[in-house]
Amino acid sequence: MSSTPADAEPDVLIPSTHIEYPEDSPLCKRLRKVDGSVGFAEHVALFALLVMVVVVATVQAIANKAFHTSFVWSFELIRDGVFALAMIGAAFATHQQRNLSMDLVSRRLPPGAKIVLRVFLALFTIFMSGLFLLAGEHLRRKVSIETTEGWIPMWMVAAMIPLGAALIIFHTTIHMIIDIDYLRRGKSTPDRGRVH
Repeated sequence: MSSTPADAEPDVLIPSTHIEYPEDSPLCKRLRKVDGSVGFAEHVALFALLVMVVVVATVQAIANKAFHTSFVWSFELIRDGVFALAMIGAAFATHQQRNLSMDLVSRRLPPGAKIVLRVFLALFTIFMSGLFLLAGEHLRRKVSIETTEGWIPMWMVAAMIPLGAALIIFHTTIHMIIDIDYLRRGKSTPDRGRVH
C-alpha cells in the first residue's frame, strides 16, 4: 500500500517510485514492468551521458582558460553526447508519457473516446517514429561507408537516431496495448501521473 496521497504526482526523477494501477489486468502489469525496466535503463544512460558532457565541458573550459589549450576530442564528445541525450531523452519522455499530446482536446471527451484518441495518437507516433528509424538507419549506413575520420566514429552518432526512434516505438506500443486492453475491458485508463 502506497503512503503517497491519491492525487500526488510521482517523482519522475526517481525511477524506484512505484505507481499502482488497481484496474490493470495481468497483461498490463507485465507490460508496465517491462516498460519500467527499459525506462530505468534509459534513466541511467541519460544520467551517465549528462555527467560525461558536464565533466568534459568543464575540463575543456579549465584547459582553455588556465592553459590556453584545447582538446580536439572534447568538442566531439560534447556534440555527440548532447545528441545522444536528445535521442534517449525523447524515448524517456515517451516512457514517462510526458511527450506532446492532445490533452486540451481529450479533456472534453468521454472516457471511451479519450482512449480511442490516445490509440490514434499512438499509431501516428509509431508511424512517424518508423519513418525516423528508417531515415536514421539509412544515414547510419551512408555515414559508415563515407566517413572514416574523427575520434568517435560517425556511424555510432548516426546510430542514435534509429535507437531513439526504436525506443519511442517500443514505449508507445506498450502504452497503446495497455490502452486497448482497458478499452476492451470497458475500463477508463488512469490519468497520467496519478498514483492510486
